[in-house]
Formats: sequence, C-alpha cells, structure tokens
Amino acid sequence: MPQTAKKALKVTTEIDIHAVSCPGVWLPGRGRCSLSLCLLGFHTRTNKLPPVFPLLYHEKFKFERTFVGVRNLSVLERVLEAETVYLELVQEEPSGETVLAVFESSVRDLLFPKPAERLSYSGVDLDLLMEPTRDFPGIISPKIEVSTRTSVSETRTPLHQCSQDTVSFGHAHNKNTKAVFRANSPDEGRKGEGAGGATGASSPERRVLPPTGVPVERASRPLLKLKNSLR
Repeated sequence: MPQTAKKALKVTTEIDIHAVSCPGVWLPGRGRCSLSLCLLGFHTRTNKLPPVFPLLYHEKFKFERTFVGVRNLSVLERVLEAETVYLELVQEEPSGETVLAVFESSVRDLLFPKPAERLSYSGVDLDLLMEPTRDFPGIISPKIEVSTRTSVSETRTPLHQCSQDTVSFGHAHNKNTKAVFRANSPDEGRKGEGAGGATGASSPERRVLPPTGVPVERASRPLLKLKNSLR
C-alpha cells in the first residue's frame, strides 16, 4: 500500500518595506542605497535609490516556505524563534558595497511580535531600529518602516510544496530583482545574486545567514517597536 503523506506547516509572509529614515543624517558619496533582506532561508533586496533620507522604497515581498516535519504550531513557534532575520542598509561604492546599518531579530519576533499572539495569522505595522556600523556617518540609528502579514497553513504534500518555496515581488519597479536561496556560506548568495530565481529549494536544511561578515554588537535598547495592529 502506498505510504500516506505526512502533514507539514507552510508559512506565507508578505512584507511591505515602506521607507528607511534617519532625520538629520546625510549619507556620504553618490552611491545608491538598497536594503538587503535575509528571511526564511532566502536572500533578496530592494531596488537602489539615491543616498538621501528618507529612502522611500515602497516595495512588497512575499515569502513562502514549507517546514517539513513540523506538524503543530507549538513546534513551529520554537523553529521560528531559533531562526534569524537580517536586514542591511547597503550603499554602492566604486570598490564594492558598504554596509551602513544592520537589523537582526528572531523570525518569530518579527512576524508575530505580540507575546501572546497565536501563530495562525498576524498583521502589524513595525518600526525596526537598525544598529549603525562604523561606516555610518551619523549618531542616530536608521529606522525601517515595514508592514507584515503572515499566515500559517497546513499541507499534506510537503515535498511538493517545498519545490515551490520562493520569494515573489509585488510592486517593485525593477523586474530584474532576483531572490537567492541562502545556502551554507554568506558569500554564496553574493556570487549568485541576479543570476536567476531562488535555487536549492529542495535542500533539506535551510539556514538564514547574514550576507556579509560585518560583526554587529547586539544593541541594549529595544530594536523592534510595535506601532499598531492591522486587524
């Protein structure tokens, strides 16, 4: 008799990146700035804008990931708590790119910021306070304004769903923007970026890794501020 397919949970997240602001700070040079995002095993980024705050991106990303072997919400909560989301403010330079500021948090705290919130549906507006690197010209921390909408669904075809896990783009102006699956090396995503769609979706292990090796000391102040609920 054929073996019955096991259940799994699929997380679908829509993230609207509205703007990055930092009043009173002037960015050096003329290199354009983008926001790099590592979430749910994928690495992608926004379009590039002139280096003038506020950076008005107004871009939407949709992440879909199936967690094989995860069959209930309590286990999923622990898995999301252990995974990390990274956002980097990056500026172009003649010699390459410079990371100006970084935001780091657990995926659970970003997608479900309310302590008692159930992991079935969430919709919130957030201010994400970034940690400046030594290359950032100001003493005020940049702030990312985002909205997130997340739902969790059950699937009885987890292996098929894994092959369809990806990142899609909403109203991004640059249709050449690509998502890159994050493998085992932070440099791997950099080399493959722009070369195609998300690859390696059938890999059994998915880890979110920071796209650069810039060490960032975890800030002592709260980095994630809940503005209001969209419900």
